[in-house]
Amino acid sequence: MWSDKETDRDFLGYQVHADLLKNVVCNPKNLPITIGLYGDWGSGKSSVLKLIKKSIDEDDRIKDKTIILYFDGWSFESFDDAKMALIQGIVDQLEVKVGKIEKTKSFFKKIKEHIFSMRTLQSIVKNSVLPIGTAAVTGGAIVPTLLSLLISNKEEIKEEVLSTLKDAWEGKSISEKEYAAVREFREDFEKLIEATGKDQIIILIDDLDRCLPRHIIDNLEAIKLFLNVPKTAFIIAADESIVSGAIRSEYNTLVDDGKDGQEKRDIGNAYMEKFIQLPYRLPKLSNKEVETGTIKYFV
Repeated sequence: MWSDKETDRDFLGYQVHADLLKNVVCNPKNLPITIGLYGDWGSGKSSVLKLIKKSIDEDDRIKDKTIILYFDGWSFESFDDAKMALIQGIVDQLEVKVGKIEKTKSFFKKIKEHIFSMRTLQSIVKNSVLPIGTAAVTGGAIVPTLLSLLISNKEEIKEEVLSTLKDAWEGKSISEKEYAAVREFREDFEKLIEATGKDQIIILIDDLDRCLPRHIIDNLEAIKLFLNVPKTAFIIAADESIVSGAIRSEYNTLVDDGKDGQEKRDIGNAYMEKFIQLPYRLPKLSNKEVETGTIKYFV
């Protein structure tokens, strides 16, 4: 049995798939786009991602116009908030690659402020901050303590975050501010991408299907809501049936019990179609192809 480790050596004749996907994501007319690279575990998805990266890196026509970022979805499993972890990871990798470009510096600063603001907003929502009267009974001293901490560092914090915390403390709705935070992040992220001077930013995400169901959904939502801006391309490698099943397991309680079984099963696929513009399914390998690939691997 040969190793399941990904490689940029083409043992299975998958260069044709890598070239097709490369041509899609390196055509500005197709962007932004999110591609689902689907296949069973061990079918070669990770190797196709490596082949795409290698092919772009070796193409003198486009390599200087392209930024390629690679993420292993599994690496975010240790974070409670996988959505923000992915966003932070992409911003950090971008800063390493283009942070010295003068035009990008102010946008990186703004985006880091947005990330802090969104983390704070999510923390407020997650912990369900209660109105003063109720909190007093339930021992809500943590909230004024947090408010005091934020105010003491207000030079580093956007004013709307402080306002949001106050609103939550008073029992007011903060959904509008959540929407505004997403919109502002997208606007500045788009300006950052433009400031890099590159034609395309390609983000490769591997092993999404190894994540917990909630984290799978968080990663898809991060891409769709925050990061899917002009000049970006995402290629997500995953087992389609596992991702679809994870979505169903999270949202099955939202499906009307009166619906028939087929409709319940389709909720996972319907959800994925909202996020993936181009599904690309690797063909299943025959026993002969597996055997041939194994021989090439060891030769």
